[in-house]
Amino acid sequence: MLEPTDLESMFSLTPKAEAETVQATNAPSQSALDFLEQIHRRNSETLKAIIHDGGWPSAEQVSTNAEAAAFMIVQHADYDPIFQRACHMLLMESVANGETLEIGFLAFLTDRILCNEGKLQRFGTQIREAGNGCFVPKPMEDPDHVDEMRERAGLKETLSDYLQRINDGDLLLYRPLLNGYAEQLEAAKQNKVIPFPNKGQPSAQ
Repeated sequence: MLEPTDLESMFSLTPKAEAETVQATNAPSQSALDFLEQIHRRNSETLKAIIHDGGWPSAEQVSTNAEAAAFMIVQHADYDPIFQRACHMLLMESVANGETLEIGFLAFLTDRILCNEGKLQRFGTQIREAGNGCFVPKPMEDPDHVDEMRERAGLKETLSDYLQRINDGDLLLYRPLLNGYAEQLEAAKQNKVIPFPNKGQPSAQ
């Protein structure tokens, strides 16, 4: 487990360097999965109420699937940057306390917030579509050492493997972090809205 000082340093929202203005098209924010098409404000408002009542819904407190759902909702709540930053802080505390086992969520959320603020991302999780139609990372703080940072941050793919998967057509960028939850949602194909599992639901194995 990373020490709290390591967490603060690695996932700080104060970047080492400011990004230069980059003119590029944004990659689609939605996944190839249908259920991500309708992540919307209703989900984040529901999550806000859950957090207000019980704090961050960590895997230890609720279930692994519930935390994955919470992360996916926050990751796409770009219309509410204050909420994203608040959840970033809560998620960091949850990781520090050993309640959240998937620290890769923090890497994705850190990069998302930095990119939304026009800053350099740290872990190479956020992508854009290049002129030739390929997906490439948005500008990074330290591209020469990004794989080392990714490994420390709990990401399960090198940047090269990550980009290969994306360019092969899988736009659920954080799929390996979900431990099968995405496949469960794909198989269900219900109402295309990420369900937030009820408190007390058994954790995914």
